[in-house]
Amino acid sequence: LTFGADTQKIEADSSNDLNIMAGGDINLNPSSGYNVNIPVNIGLTFKADTQKIEADSANNFNITGGNNIILLSTEDINLTPSTGYNVNIPAQIGLTFGGDTQKIEADSSNNLGIISAGDINLTPAATKDINIPAQIGLTFGADTQKIESDSTNNFNINAAADINLVPAAGQDVNIPSEIGLTFG
Repeated sequence: LTFGADTQKIEADSSNDLNIMAGGDINLNPSSGYNVNIPVNIGLTFKADTQKIEADSANNFNITGGNNIILLSTEDINLTPSTGYNVNIPAQIGLTFGGDTQKIEADSSNNLGIISAGDINLTPAATKDINIPAQIGLTFGADTQKIESDSTNNFNINAAADINLVPAAGQDVNIPSEIGLTFG
């Protein structure tokens, strides 16, 4: 089928591929409330099949790239699964920022690592907190140094060496009245 003196064409070739050739954009514009439907296990391929977008028979949506997959947008890109579902990123596959110098990745032992070439800032909105549950600690130096609150709400600092409280010059370490330091 040709349109506009053969510059626009829909044609099946000798390999049974259906080709749409156009001298300009190809617009798929169904009526309002309708969709462009692509069946399961049928994909959109780019660059001689090395790049592919496809939903499989398990309802997984797969983006396969022969190289980097780049999402360019002039607006926010939202990954929003249905309620109760997640955006899953497999172990040893990370989210990278700033040319791979900043990275969030779970390793094969299910440890979540944040790798950064600079400071890591955890900055909740004003009056909001960073919550760390009881019996979940902050560890330093391969687990030999630890800050953790236990199941009885005791706050524990465990250290394999000295614990130094070093306020800025002219400042104090303040302990409120009726709050003591206990030993033994």
